[in-house]
Amino acid sequence: MKLEIHQNAVENFDKKILSLMDRLRFMIEKKRTPKPNPNIHISGHFDETNIIGDIKLYSRDENGNVSARMFGVRGRQLGLFDSDHEELNKIAENLQKSTKPNNVVSVEFISELIFQWLKQHYFGKNTQNPTNYVLSECEKNIDVIEIWIPISHLHIESPFVLGNITFKTITKKFMDEYENSLRKALTEPKDIIRFEHHFERKRSKLQNLAVATMKIEAELEHAYEVALQETEKSLSILRFFSPTNTFPTRICYCAPIEKQHMDGRVFMVIKDGKVSNETSGFSDKNIEHWSISN
Repeated sequence: MKLEIHQNAVENFDKKILSLMDRLRFMIEKKRTPKPNPNIHISGHFDETNIIGDIKLYSRDENGNVSARMFGVRGRQLGLFDSDHEELNKIAENLQKSTKPNNVVSVEFISELIFQWLKQHYFGKNTQNPTNYVLSECEKNIDVIEIWIPISHLHIESPFVLGNITFKTITKKFMDEYENSLRKALTEPKDIIRFEHHFERKRSKLQNLAVATMKIEAELEHAYEVALQETEKSLSILRFFSPTNTFPTRICYCAPIEKQHMDGRVFMVIKDGKVSNETSGFSDKNIEHWSISN
């Protein structure tokens, strides 16, 4: 997809992006002496052999939003922080709005590309016009993408369309083909055994569930954002017909999987300092799967 923007806007954004070079600051690091905690379980170890590509350094605020971006310079971290990072996001947001079509790339993705240009320009590795660089990288990442979002506790007999979403079933045939495509890349017996255990859990979780599907031409993360928004719109209508609505105390758990907010309980019974019993499960005893027949 070709992204278009007015030439005057290009010159304006170039100036704004270049001005961010003057806002780059070294992070003030607080000296901390971490105390080892023997109760933390270490499940794996990572070293330089596990790292693929450049490391992206950033920090998040109390709401989970990226509030600073950094890159390493002589053992220190140089980047945009606080109001300077807010200015980066503001430029990215305006650039998204000024580009036609304007709903194919996320603001987060544009912010990351602008910062990548700043990093490359700082090291003298990118002399390309910043706005053109960002737009060209966006174009490389835009494609016609079909997003599938599994829906918890929902089964359907036949596909149907609601709003911009097509609901289908994750069939055994689909999962078989999915498993075989992944297995082909494995050669070591230990990796195959580990994969089989992992995929068995995935299969039991997904197979036969309904799935919300949507095709959209966009950058991957933005495509997911749009598909998720449309899925939640369609589900808000679909849940209106759920049988649970006839019982005031019942809950319909049909939502994008991992977003169904199911309360549970986990506890252990200790006797003489040892675990004599362990219990886990869901708090709601009336949880049922909703099956929609033809």
